[in-house]
Parts: sequence; C-alpha cells; structure tokens
Amino acid sequence: MRLCVLVVLAGCRIGFEEHPVDESCSPVVDVAAISSGRDFSCALLAGGEVRCWGAGEAGQLGDGARATRVDAVAPTGLAAATMISAGVQHACAVVDGSVWCWGRNDASQLGLGDTGVRDVPARVAMLPADVVGVSAGGLHSCAWTATGALYCWGQSNGTSSSSSTNPMRVMGVPAIAKAATSSANALFSANHGCALGTDGSAWCWGSNGAGQLGNDDATMTTSETPVRVVTSLSFVDIGVGYAHACGRTADGVVACWGLGVDGELGDGGVENRFAPVIVAVSPSAEIAVNEETTCSRALDGAVTCWGDNDREQLGRDGGDALVPEQIAVPPARALSVGEAHACAIATDGVVRCWGSDRAGQRSGVLDATAVTVDVDATSISASGDTTCALGSDDHVRCWGSNRSGQLGDGTRTSRSSRVDVGIAGVANVAVGVNHVCANLSDGRVACWGDNESYQVAFDGAAAYLAPQIVGGIGISSTSVAAGGGHTCAFGASGVPWCWGNADEGTLGRSIAGSTSAPIASMFANAQSITTGYNHTCIVTTQKQVWCSGRDNEGQIGRADNPGDVYVPLQVTGAPNAVMVSAGANHTCAIDGSGSGWCWGDNVFGKLGDGSDARAEEPRALALTGLVEIAAGAAHTCARDAANTVWCWGANTNGQLGEGTFATRSLPTIATELAGAVQLALGTSHTCVRMADSTVRCVGARSSGQTGTGAVTSPAPIAARLTCP
Repeated sequence: MRLCVLVVLAGCRIGFEEHPVDESCSPVVDVAAISSGRDFSCALLAGGEVRCWGAGEAGQLGDGARATRVDAVAPTGLAAATMISAGVQHACAVVDGSVWCWGRNDASQLGLGDTGVRDVPARVAMLPADVVGVSAGGLHSCAWTATGALYCWGQSNGTSSSSSTNPMRVMGVPAIAKAATSSANALFSANHGCALGTDGSAWCWGSNGAGQLGNDDATMTTSETPVRVVTSLSFVDIGVGYAHACGRTADGVVACWGLGVDGELGDGGVENRFAPVIVAVSPSAEIAVNEETTCSRALDGAVTCWGDNDREQLGRDGGDALVPEQIAVPPARALSVGEAHACAIATDGVVRCWGSDRAGQRSGVLDATAVTVDVDATSISASGDTTCALGSDDHVRCWGSNRSGQLGDGTRTSRSSRVDVGIAGVANVAVGVNHVCANLSDGRVACWGDNESYQVAFDGAAAYLAPQIVGGIGISSTSVAAGGGHTCAFGASGVPWCWGNADEGTLGRSIAGSTSAPIASMFANAQSITTGYNHTCIVTTQKQVWCSGRDNEGQIGRADNPGDVYVPLQVTGAPNAVMVSAGANHTCAIDGSGSGWCWGDNVFGKLGDGSDARAEEPRALALTGLVEIAAGAAHTCARDAANTVWCWGANTNGQLGEGTFATRSLPTIATELAGAVQLALGTSHTCVRMADSTVRCVGARSSGQTGTGAVTSPAPIAARLTCP
C-alpha cells in the first residue's frame, strides 16, 4: 500500500498522518524545499516540480487564474526548477541557470522591464546564464550566479531614483553565496537587502531606519551601496525580514540585528540593534526570516520561533515572543517563514504549516458562502479582522479578532460569536484596523483596543481591553471614524478633531509623530468623514471631497501632488460628492447622480476599471444608481437603490460574495449579499446589514470575523499538496 504523506487532491486528503490512507494516491511526494510569502507558499519537489497554494489574487500562484487555491497547483509552463523563492506577492524560480518570476509587479519586482502583473511564469532577461539562486522580497528581487555575482531589480532603498525595471549588477560586494531581500511592501518605504560572502562576511544595503544594515551606525543612515555588517562572526546563512536580519554560523550560532520592536531579534528586549546580537537558541541548522518573525531549526530538527505574533505566526494565541519558543511540530528537515504563517517539512515528509489562514494557506479550509449573524443591528462597521454592530438597544456587539482588545470584553480572546462591549447609549460605532470607537448620544466618544499610536487617546497602555471615554475633544461629537492608527470625530461645527498617528498628515494638519490629545484638524465644513489606514477624507457641505495623509499610491486624488499631504487638499475630478470611503490605500466616492468614482492603489483591480494600474485622480465606475460605496483593504463594494451589491478587487477568501475565490477587476454582482441595506468591509471579509436587522458576512473566518463557526486554531496542520 502506497502512503500519501501530504494532503492531496482526488480524495487523497490527509489532514494528519493518522487519517485513513487512500490507495488511489500516487507514490509519496518528496518535498525538497519550501518557501512562504504573504498568505501563500510554494514547494519544490525532489524532481524539480513546483507546487503553490494559498492566495492568488496577484497571480502569485502562477497558474493563470488569480484565484485562491487550497490545493497546491503547478505554475503554468514552468520547467524543472532547482530553487524557489516566494516574496510578498510574487515568486521566482531558478530553472537551468535562468530566473523565472510571476505575480505582483507594481515596482518591477519581476525584472521584466515593466510593471505589468504576470499570472504565469516569465523569464527574466538581462541575467547571465549561470544563475544558481534567487530571493524574492517585498518589492524587489535579487539573483546570484555560480561565480558569486549579484544582480537585483525592482524598488531599491525606498527611493524611486534607485529603482530598476531590469536586473542590475550590485557592486561593492565580494563573491557571494546567498542574498536575502526585505519583505517591505509599500512603495518608497523601508527596503533593504543583504548578501552573504563566500568568505563568511555579511553585507547589507538600502534603508537603515532601524539599524538593519548592521554596520553599527547609530545615525541609521541609508546606504545605496553595500556596507559590511560589523561582527566577528563568520556566517554560512543569512535571512532578512521587514527591517531586521539574522545570520547563522557553521557551528549553529544565530545572531540578529535591526528592528526589535516585536522581539524579532530574540534577545529578550524590544530595542533596535545596530550590530548583531547573539540569540540564545539551540545550535541551528537553518534559519528562516520574514516580516517581524524569525525561526530556527535545531540540529535535532526542533523548530523554535520568536518575534511578532499578531496573526499567530508563532503557532499559538497570545502576544509576541521576545525569546525563542518551540513550535509543536515533529522534527523538521526544512523550514520557511511567510509574512504571517510558517511551514516546516518534517523528517517524515509531511509539510505542516501554522499561523494565519486567511487564504487557506495553512489548513486548506475556505468557504465562499455567506453566513447569517443573528444580531439586532441598526448599523454595522468592519475593518481589519473585526466586525461590530450597533443594536436597537444602543449597545454595541462585536466579533472577530481580539488580539488588541478591540472586542472590548476585557480579554484578548478572539470570538466567532458576538460579545456585548458593555457600553450603553451609543449613537454610532466605527471599527478601525485594531481599535474601535463609539459616539455616545450625549456627544462623548469612547474607544478601546490597540493604543500604540494613541488612537484610543490615552498616553498609557499599549492596548485597552474595555471602553475608555476620550477627553479633550473640543466639540460635541455626532460621528466618529476609526482608521489604521488614528481616530477622528466631528459635530455641528464641521471641523473634525483627530488623535493618534499624525505621521504623513493623517490628522489633517501639519504635525508629526503621535498625539494622545485630540486636536482640531484643518478640515472645514465637514458633512461626513472617513479614515483609511493612513489617510483621511471628508465630504463638505458644498459636496467637495478633501483628503490628507499618505499619498504613496495616489489615494489623495491629486495628480499634481508630490508627496504626503499634511494640509488637506481638494480631490480633483470627483464632482458633487455625497459620500466618500477610504480603504487601506485607495478611496472611493459617489456623486449626486449615483455614479461611483475610485482612485489610488489598484493592484488587485480594486478601482473596478478592469485594470491594475493605479489612478492619481478619480476614475469612473461603470455603475449607476449607487447609494453606498465601501473601500476595504484590497477590495471594494457598492450598493444601488435596489439593494443589489456589487464587489470587485481581491477575493482571496471569497470576500466579494460572488461564490468563488477569483480576483475581479470589474464590478461583479455579489449574489451572496443580495438585499443588503448597509455595507461594511474588513481586510478579507465583507459584512452587510439586511432589512430584517440581521447581518450576513462572507470571506475570511480565521479570527471569527464573519460571526459564526469556530475561530481557526493557529496550531500546525498538514498542507494540501497534489500527489504527482
């Protein structure tokens, strides 16, 4: 009897090895290596075949579909590979001395001379014919040759002037044995890379805002040329995360440097380190680094991880780990860490993954069917992985992620069933990415949840698990809006008061840093307000749209604007607006005739115009008769007067409500959400309020954000790879 050790197609599904064996399965799948990105992973089989699974909205699975896959698929037309590397939303493979890449390409990270997404692998030209390795990062990639020459392409150093659409030789480094690239994922933000010399030296270049170049430079000066990492250690392996890096020596010593805020350096603290510090971990045979998490595989196969745990990438509930913690998996022979999940190949051949399961990349459990939450809702709000409803009794009920206490029930336990926040007299509620605020009927504002940027308005704890009354607002508030790390409220005066993260102009006035004291913004005559992840917009009483904040993707709506906006600007080309909605980095509005307009980032087609090209000014939707529009993190929905719901953009978890997991760049009727009377969009889920006051939700369920079913456990589970 043949043993299928991995979860497979055609009925051969083995969640864990004790499940029944299906003899229809082909012989054992021999996985040689694995690489993980954001919400997807790729495995390299022993024969050179590549299989990818998880999120596919940016073409990162390479099968031409831009659809989420819970069963692993082969990238179309890719020949036998010798190496695979998964970036944030793109992947690259080495095939017979050449490099092939596919997926997201807005910063030319595919090295193909343009910025067009590729749904299937394409060969990277302008490289020597003896490439032996490749590293796919956030918005750039690097490859190295058999002679140790290094080539990189895409966004470099966080500046447009240093970016390249084609591979460029990196000078100033010795012959290298490996390179690693940052998982930084925002255009023109922190970005760096490191290379390992064949002599054991480590070299880094790019952004140095957290000391991630490791050159003991407390001034944190960016370097466009490689600088040597200051250490007496001789490394044989190197890995790079968002703003930190780690190296491993031949005798298994692990040392890390750079950003330490989430414990990713493993030295017991949260301080940044400008030069390598040794991690107290068992002698290591392999290290894996991504985003703000680091893992090590010991000589005996034991896996330990440390750092960020905001999406349970440490394989457990709870907070970050400042020192290494062992993961409950069998002894491993290979290891990979993604943005919010990790995978290991056990010595028994089974691939097990743990952490985030937003795209089924861990357990292979997805459902595109909407579910009904039996709650008496007069209004709803959603963001991140949390949903809240205001009841007819003026109480707030919330469900979903609670890692920062945003459910307000005094715990950090995520819930798939609604909990009463315990505050009465609420007039409206607004859910931010990791915090929630409520406007009370007496004009006061209460907030709870994440407070790292003082978005709860207290210069105290990093999180508040129960509602806190916000003091110092110089108005009687009638409406409140919660964003990524900031909050705004406004009343009859039409001047919003804001607090929290003020960087990039999110608070509508020219200050930097964060403020726990509400301040009057420079917006005026506000009729409604919306807060995105890092920008804020209003509709004025004159039906104009004004915005301020981050403008890296055109979300402010002004093609003539050179950068972030601290003093609000009027959006051009959005006439006679009646409502506006700000997402992560795009914005949408409806005008008085019922036409829709969107602008900003368009990577997953979330502007709804059939393309993936960003727009720095409003772009019209092919929809009329609209009465509501809502911008999420990577998808958008609109509702017309007949209560037909249309959605478009990323569909990793079926959040578009049309019954599939395929990305849509044009508005598609959300049949699962028909009859809705209000929209609320989170990161990867969509909820609507129905006429009977119930709520219907569709999309990601990993944190209970759809309000029904159990919260997904972060514990390791076998992946579903296709038997050959």
